[in-house]
Amino acid sequence: MHFRMVYHRKTTRGSYGVSCSHICLKWLLVLPRESDHRTMLKLRVIQFAENSNNYAAGREFGVSEKLVRDWRKQVDVLREMAKTKRARRGDHQANFPALEASLYEWIVDLRH
Repeated sequence: MHFRMVYHRKTTRGSYGVSCSHICLKWLLVLPRESDHRTMLKLRVIQFAENSNNYAAGREFGVSEKLVRDWRKQVDVLREMAKTKRARRGDHQANFPALEASLYEWIVDLRH
C-alpha cells in the first residue's frame, strides 16, 4: 500500500444557493489490486480476523469480507508458501491424464 497525491474536484453549495467548485489536493490511499495481495499481507489479515472478525479485518486492510473468508479457508496452504508470492500456481493434476498423453504423442508425431 502506498499513498499518492491527487487532485479532487469538490462541489459545495455556497451562499445564496450558488454552487461553487473547488479543486483540492488530497492524499489518496492506493490499495493494490485483488490479485496483487502477497502472502505476507494475507497472513496478517487472517491473524487480525482471528482476533476480531472477518468484516473488521476486511475494513482494516481495505479488502472485502469475502476475500478474508477465502483466505481463512486457505490458511494452511498460505503458511507453507513463500511470503513474497502472490498466487498459488502449479501442482495441478490433469483431469484426463490418458487423453493428455495421447494428445501429446499426436502433437509430437505431427511435428516430425
